Amino acid sequence: MAVDGTKLSCSCGKQPVTVVLVGCTQQGKSSLIRAIFDYAGLKNQGDNVKIGNGNSSTTKECTSFEVAIDLRDHFIKDDDGMQRDVNMDTFTTQDVSDLMEVAAEEYSRPNRKHIHLRIIDTPGLDDTDNLAAMNKKETKTPQQGTLPLRVVDEKHKMAILKTLADIGHINSVCFVIALPNPLNFSMQGLLQEYLDIFRLSNLNKKFHFLHTKVDAERLFDPDTAVRRDEVCSKFRVYTASHHFMENLPDPNDPVAVYFSHRAMAKWLTEITSDPSQPVTQLKYPKSQALKTMDKTLQMGIDIDLRYYEDIAKKKAAEITSLEAKIRRLTARKDVQWQSWLDLGRKISALDTTALVEIESRYGYERSHLFSRSRLYWSFHTEHTIRKVTRDPASPSYAYWSTYDDNACVGETYYHNGLTGHTWDESISATIKVFAWKKDVEAHEIRRLKTEREEVWEEHRTTEEEIKDAEKSMNDARNQKQANESQANTCRERKSALNVEWISLADIKSKGTYFATCSLISYAFAVGMTFNHIYKFQFPTAWEGVDVATLTQRYRKKAGLAESALLACEAMLSSLNDEIIALEKAIDRLTQQSRDIANATADVLERTSRLTDWTPSSSSLARKKNSKRGEYEEAIFQALEALRKEFVPVLAKGRDCAEDAVAGYGEVLLARQAVAESAVKRLREAKTRYLQAREKWQDKFLDLQATKTASRAMEEKFTQSSCLGLGPFGVLKEAGDEFGPSSEKTWDTVYYHVREAYLDDPLRFKEVLDSCGV
Repeated sequence: MAVDGTKLSCSCGKQPVTVVLVGCTQQGKSSLIRAIFDYAGLKNQGDNVKIGNGNSSTTKECTSFEVAIDLRDHFIKDDDGMQRDVNMDTFTTQDVSDLMEVAAEEYSRPNRKHIHLRIIDTPGLDDTDNLAAMNKKETKTPQQGTLPLRVVDEKHKMAILKTLADIGHINSVCFVIALPNPLNFSMQGLLQEYLDIFRLSNLNKKFHFLHTKVDAERLFDPDTAVRRDEVCSKFRVYTASHHFMENLPDPNDPVAVYFSHRAMAKWLTEITSDPSQPVTQLKYPKSQALKTMDKTLQMGIDIDLRYYEDIAKKKAAEITSLEAKIRRLTARKDVQWQSWLDLGRKISALDTTALVEIESRYGYERSHLFSRSRLYWSFHTEHTIRKVTRDPASPSYAYWSTYDDNACVGETYYHNGLTGHTWDESISATIKVFAWKKDVEAHEIRRLKTEREEVWEEHRTTEEEIKDAEKSMNDARNQKQANESQANTCRERKSALNVEWISLADIKSKGTYFATCSLISYAFAVGMTFNHIYKFQFPTAWEGVDVATLTQRYRKKAGLAESALLACEAMLSSLNDEIIALEKAIDRLTQQSRDIANATADVLERTSRLTDWTPSSSSLARKKNSKRGEYEEAIFQALEALRKEFVPVLAKGRDCAEDAVAGYGEVLLARQAVAESAVKRLREAKTRYLQAREKWQDKFLDLQATKTASRAMEEKFTQSSCLGLGPFGVLKEAGDEFGPSSEKTWDTVYYHVREAYLDDPLRFKEVLDSCGV
């Protein structure tokens, strides 16, 4: 779809009213668009709209025009400056004729209403290009039954449907029919096909029939009223609105302009209330999971690609237009320069001291008897006298009053006389007065100088216009180059998605994002994070989305998750405390069991030592072979004597000691068994607590994902004017299935965001940043 480049200048935030213009060739669609631009005060843009003639369509593809229009109420004045009332219900052709005789001016007043209009101009139907296509051998149409397929019209249909799918919504469909043209069977059949298409697409909430080429007199012709009923009957459309207007009225005819503008205002006012109608997309790719994701991402890239291509095409057209403008301005500058030179030469030719005759006075006086003849010259001149000539200068038959003519040079008054020498003799002479040429032509010189200054100013203005046009052309070339570069990048990215394998580097760096059901994660994994799809590029409309409700909904969800997180944190804290207490108890009991085991080992060692001990050689044997003193020898002898008497007593004591140690050992073993049993039970309890904590940790992560995703939906996704390829693909597919304003659509986005968080919470910020929100 081509875009003319006209952008809405209004900042009120209203969504444009999208109107589709449909009609047969040469019914006035293009001229109607020009009239719309003229009505909006954008005549230059309107003049760029091509208007064709003949049977071939001017528009070869769907073209989108966007314009903001201030609506007005229209009136007409007569020659006396009085406003004339026009009742459209009772006005007649005679009233129109009467109004034409007295109408002087059409004027209007703003009514504080305005419309953001997006016009989709479609190719004309019943095109002679069909015959051209059929005559080409390589484009011969296949047969459908007994009727040949109309190749061009079918392409036009697909272009219209594709445009509607790309836009995502329309408000109304306007069928353009020229009133002078009869509703023949061919036209009826073509328009009926499109009516059926719009009905089947559920885009039939509002139809308008724009009857064009209706001049002021024909507007009130009784046959014109019959046309409305004829259209309703033949197309079975009884709720449609009908509008009769002259597309491009004569700007010098106030009556034609008045009725044209009035009809235009009425139509624009009506379509402002036409509801938005979403266009349903039924095409769903069928492939394996990741390949399906690839197709979805490619779809988003295609939208961005078309966006850059459209801008590049617009800039190319702008460059062509500017080049033509520069050529025109250059030619105009050359003409102005030549004109300035010519005026300079004219001024130079006039601004000289060359003498120019400004007065020539001839005098004659007849002869007189008895008196001499006399002549007198006395006159004022318009210009300063620079030279005087007298013819004859010194006559033989008379004499001059003064022969010094220099006395009057520099003056504007001349006086002299001529007197005859004798009576009875006639006299005659001619006085010529001369001035400088620059004095005589002073007025013309001033006029030429003024004209030359004006030409110079025009020349300077033209040079400025050329500079501005050259700057605009350079800017357009830079923008065209930048957008072509972006378009090539989009093509490269789209081609990269055709790769059927995942590189080892991607597996290492982003493997977790390939094992996911989140398209957002997958887009991040394959590096499709640079293309951003803006709202106006969406094939699915957003107009029905209540952002405030969605924001409140996800804010509430985030609040509930946050409250649950507090409870979860409390439970985890409690579980952690219990686990810590159990670990401490286990450590204490384990230490006690270890101490008991050590004590038991000590008892066993003592028991063994006690069992093996006898007093016979314990202390005396050390001295057995050593040299003893007398005192030591005496003690030794005494002990040996006593040994025999104490052996029975010591044996009985050892038995008692063994019994005591054995009893203590049994107590220790019992205690160790109790401690070990307690440790076992505590460890089992700890295992249950650890399992519970793991579940609560999962719950915590789940709630954290819910909270984070809800906050992202609240603060970013529902507020953003653009989305990355991942979230765009989710929203697009969900919107196609559930509708753009359905909670299920946005919940689908929410679940994909949530899944992206769960894929790797530590890198979620990277993923979120890649979403373009």
